[in-house]
Amino acid sequence: MDVASHMAFPVHCPVCGKAGVVACQACLDSLISPKPPKCLLCGKSFPCPSHPASPALLFGALHDGKARDLVLRLKYDGYKALGREMGRALARNLRRPEGELLTPVPLHKRSERPYNQARALACGISDVWKIPTEEGLKWVVDVEPQTKLGASSRRMLPKDALEWRGLPLNGKTVIIVDDVCTTGSTLSCAACAVEKAGGFPVAAIAWSVSL
Repeated sequence: MDVASHMAFPVHCPVCGKAGVVACQACLDSLISPKPPKCLLCGKSFPCPSHPASPALLFGALHDGKARDLVLRLKYDGYKALGREMGRALARNLRRPEGELLTPVPLHKRSERPYNQARALACGISDVWKIPTEEGLKWVVDVEPQTKLGASSRRMLPKDALEWRGLPLNGKTVIIVDDVCTTGSTLSCAACAVEKAGGFPVAAIAWSVSL
C-alpha cells in the first residue's frame, strides 16, 4: 500500500490488530519456529548423503494458519511493506548461512502483481544480515504461475526455466529467497541458474513450506 492508502485505511498488525504498525516484531517472531535445514531436493535432513551438492532449505513456518494468512495478505492484498517485516523476522530467527549475495525468485511473466513479494522478503533479510540483494534471476520459459499448478505439474518445471542475467557472479555464494516452498522445484531451478552462471547456491530461504 502507498502513503495515501495508509491514510485512508490505517495499518494494523495482522496478528494482534495493534493500530499504527505494519506488523509487531514480537507477533512475527512468534510465528517463526526454526527447524534444522532440509535438503532442497528431497526435503530430508541437511547435509543430505543422497544429494551432497544440494543447497540447504531454511524456512520460518509451515504454510498454514496465521503464517499462511500473512503470505496471502502480502501477495493479494497489496501489503508490500509487510513482506519486508516478514523478511526481517526471518533474519532475526534463522541461522545465517555463509552467503555473499541474496537473490529473490522473480515474478512469473504472466503475473499481474505490481511488486515482487520475494524481493520484499529479501530486502528485509538484507536489512538485518547486511548482505546485498541482486535481482538477477529471470524467467525464460513461459510457464503458468506455480499457484495455478498441481504438485505433479510443479515438479515437471524445466530446470532451465530460469536464467541469471544480473551482475557476474564470479564464484559468489548465493542465498535464494522465495515466499513459499511447495515442491522445491522453483527454488531448485533458481539454484541451477545461479550455478550455471558461475555462482554457488548455498541456501534457499522461504517464509513457509508445504512440502
